[in-house]
Amino acid sequence: MSRFTVMLALALALAALACGAASAAASAETPAVTTEVFVEPDDNAGLVLEHAPATLYAPLPRLPEGVQAPPLPIVVAADVDATGVVTDVLVELSSRLRDVDRAAFSTINNWRFEPVVIDGVAVPVKLRVKVQFLAED
Repeated sequence: MSRFTVMLALALALAALACGAASAAASAETPAVTTEVFVEPDDNAGLVLEHAPATLYAPLPRLPEGVQAPPLPIVVAADVDATGVVTDVLVELSSRLRDVDRAAFSTINNWRFEPVVIDGVAVPVKLRVKVQFLAED
């Protein structure tokens, strides 16, 4: 990957960060869900990632209208390309409610991450996102 491509990816990531500032404020209004981005040791063969990449654009999933928060968390696996764009998602652990899983799946499919750069080269990675909808009191 050329230096120009890496610089372009970083510029796009910074632009996404600027756009994501508004969504961060909006997410503060929705405390009924938590998310945790993490990587498993065996997910990225040949790469040693000490932590998951930072999110640049990560609106929170919302419960579908009229659906109560499931007691089970949802875990979504996501493939992220070298520019930080999610290219594929898969529900690994289901809430057992199709509409709730779909809400998490669809939202995370649109997230953007900071590119992972190793030895000056941006690389694609696999990560996981745990989504927990909290019951409202």
